[in-house]
Amino acid sequence: MRVITYNILDGGEDRIPVITQILHNQHPDMIALQEANDRSNAEQLARALKMHLVFGEANSDYHVAWLSSLPVLQVRNYRLPVLHKTLLAIDVAWKGTTLHLCTTHLRAGYEDVYEEGREDEIKAILETIEPMLKEPLLLVGDLNAIAPGDPVALVPEGHREHDERLLIKQAKRLVIARIREAGLVDCYRALHPTEEGYTCDARRDAPCMRIDYCFASPSLAQDVRTCNVLSNELTSRASDHLPVQVDFA
Repeated sequence: MRVITYNILDGGEDRIPVITQILHNQHPDMIALQEANDRSNAEQLARALKMHLVFGEANSDYHVAWLSSLPVLQVRNYRLPVLHKTLLAIDVAWKGTTLHLCTTHLRAGYEDVYEEGREDEIKAILETIEPMLKEPLLLVGDLNAIAPGDPVALVPEGHREHDERLLIKQAKRLVIARIREAGLVDCYRALHPTEEGYTCDARRDAPCMRIDYCFASPSLAQDVRTCNVLSNELTSRASDHLPVQVDFA
């Protein structure tokens, strides 16, 4: 089974054909979308890929969605009051059991107050999914958070966002630590302990930070075979984020 998580930037706008091509080339079974702001674009993408769309209305304009080639058994959209957006969970049948797939998009910003806000969000999310953690579960999405120990590349001095990048470099790193403490496994970092794995900003010559993640419950982590950031000529035109792909045996 192959799962991709992808922030498609402002609903994809007129970039849907490029996004479609990127995803079609990878032959995914499941796709999590963040910033699925335009439902008609999400529907167009699902039709082009011959996948079923589950749309997650958010508490803001930044919706999320799942595209699935597997039958969806159950859908739960958790528009928790603390969330700036939402947590969208679906269940599919896989390997004779139920697989829980969750996607979310945490609030952005790198001053400490934003990281503390994200910590409140992830606390609520972890409490929500806690009953599923002993079963196969995958939590993916744009978490706008940097993992403890992860590198961050700074843009050249004088760039208009240089001060923001300094904030990123110095930011608290609470959110990913909380997810790890809950027992979830960072699929990319488990397989690539020393690689940067930058996912944003893909429109630059070189992305500078990793903020898009795939976290597996311990039982599912045993089946992870590959986890990679997708980067090619198309991805630089499709969004400000790079897709992350994880494969399971």
